[in-house]
This record gives sequence, structure tokens and C-alpha cells, in this order.
Amino acid sequence: MNTIEKIKSDIDFKRYLEVHEGHTFRGSKTLCPFHDDRNPSMDVEFKDNCWVFYCHACKAGGDIISYLKKKHTKQTREIIRDLQEEFGIYAPRPEKEVFEYI
Repeated sequence: MNTIEKIKSDIDFKRYLEVHEGHTFRGSKTLCPFHDDRNPSMDVEFKDNCWVFYCHACKAGGDIISYLKKKHTKQTREIIRDLQEEFGIYAPRPEKEVFEYI
């Protein structure tokens, strides 16, 4: 398993959103930050060995990396580096993997 796969599977995305982004959940649903959301329309679930999100209203979706990239307008490498440092997820040759992800 490479670094990106480990990030997507090992970091509990739902818990990350609660702790770092201030989200509250009703089951798997929370408010979507990508549009004016008054009723929880974004699902966060663990599917196929990967945490994913999908908003049923604005159709935004993806994994923790794409969420953070869109929400915080950071570069993919910066997001991966930040998550690696915070959660201690490392694998050999992360720069090559980051390039392949983009």
C-alpha cells in the first residue's frame, strides 16, 4: 500500500471533519461546505477501503485529499505532507506517488 492509499484508508475522514473542520453528523450526513447547505446533504462513508464524501445537492465528491484541496485551495503535495506529518503515515518515495496522483 502506498502513501496515498494509506492516507485515504487509515485517516478516519468523518472524525477528521468533526475535529479539524467542526462538522457535526447525523449518521453519515453533515452540512456541505461547498454550497449554502441548511440540511445535511453530504455523506461521508468508508467504501472500498477508502473514506469518501459525496454531496447529493451540489454533486461534490471525492476523498480526503480532494476535499482538502477544494476546501483550502492547497496544492496536493502540501496536503499530503501535512497529513503525513500529523498522522505519521509514511511510505517510500512519496514524491513519485504524489506526481502519479495528480
